[in-house]
Amino acid sequence: MTEVATTATGRHRRSRQRPGPRDPIDTWPPAWCALATLWARRLSGGNLRCKWDTLLSAAGGAAFETAHDLLEALLGGGWIGVDEAWQDGRWQPLWIEFVALPELRQALGLPAPGARLAATLQARANLLTALERWSDYPERPEQATRRDFSQFARGDTKGITAAEWDWLDAQVDLAACGIANHAPLLCIAAPLVLQMPRGQLNLAVAPDFLALPPSILEQCSAVSSAVTLWSLVENRTSFERVARGRQAGEGVIWLPGFPPGWWQTAIARLLQLAPAPARIACDPDPAGIEIALHAGTLWHGAGLAWQPWRMSPGDLASLTQRKPLNDHDRARLAALGTQALPPELDKLAAVLAMTGEKGEQEGYL
Repeated sequence: MTEVATTATGRHRRSRQRPGPRDPIDTWPPAWCALATLWARRLSGGNLRCKWDTLLSAAGGAAFETAHDLLEALLGGGWIGVDEAWQDGRWQPLWIEFVALPELRQALGLPAPGARLAATLQARANLLTALERWSDYPERPEQATRRDFSQFARGDTKGITAAEWDWLDAQVDLAACGIANHAPLLCIAAPLVLQMPRGQLNLAVAPDFLALPPSILEQCSAVSSAVTLWSLVENRTSFERVARGRQAGEGVIWLPGFPPGWWQTAIARLLQLAPAPARIACDPDPAGIEIALHAGTLWHGAGLAWQPWRMSPGDLASLTQRKPLNDHDRARLAALGTQALPPELDKLAAVLAMTGEKGEQEGYL
């Protein structure tokens, strides 16, 4: 067995290292392997040197003896070089140099530097590829959840990690791809009795609003309706207020921002079952005007009338707090200027452009 070589490097300083091939570590105790793994993970890039005190601190007090035993095993096995100083009557380790870190990492079963990043990038690329295939997947549910897509992409409903979902959500509009955190829900309060395969579902008995999966409307064969007017409200807090205070014959629906595909499908079905004109209330801002127009096309397509509600210049002026328009708002206004708007929305757009201020309907509705 090759002996550890000692070289004087200064007064009361020396370096020690064993030349030649390195000894295998397959007979090491599990505690040595665990601590060596911890130390190897602390080193990154081309940094192969570390203070002994740093390694000793990482080991913790409970592993003090293990750390010293491992140090001798690494040195005697040719895995490290040690710089030492004569202190307090004995040689003390100062710096540890891992002279064969890649081989040590491999022996410990650790991935090579950069392998984890490469694997992460490949996994992300595979998710984007799966998302492209998802759009053409004939068996894809119309209202799919993240677990549905995970099963499709990885063969496991929980196969996509939270970090991967966060990354994917930042890259693409998952809602536009028909992927939601959970099954979407249509929030509604209305005097309706739905005829279902297993009986009747009476929405009118609820004192507040209900949240229904869109599939409820798909399965509904007929409706007994007393709705004479549909009120659509964008802001969730405002919707809940209007739903609780609804009048006889009034149906109230939450409009979740720019209408997602599942919502438009559900509303189109609802209008087949319970047709009635609508009034649509959105924030008095450029996006609110666009949202109201998008939602209104569903009533127009069904041959039903709709009108803006609580979106007048007076409603905007009544707010005690307003915000300045940003560049995106002004771009929206410019695009709206090329369209024929309902009179009330046309007046609101003009006031928004003139004052440079916008608001939120929660302040008055």
